[in-house]
Amino acid sequence: MYGTVSYFIKRLKEIMMNNLVVDQASTLQVCYSKIKQEIRAYAENKEKEEAYLLNFERAFDNVRKDLLGQEGEFDENEY
Repeated sequence: MYGTVSYFIKRLKEIMMNNLVVDQASTLQVCYSKIKQEIRAYAENKEKEEAYLLNFERAFDNVRKDLLGQEGEFDENEY
């Protein structure tokens, strides 16, 4: 479902995996900016935008930790 932490984790990981097979790969920072712009355009109201952005930040932190090799599993119930 759009806007959940797990949605954004899957989306970010999908983008990173797709970067392995394209000629012009995007950095994680570029993906971050694009998704934030998308959220602002997609959100129906300010409350949803804030919730989506918070979930995205949590997902981004999780994916970044995964890429850097830090330990700790994602527990969606924690959020």
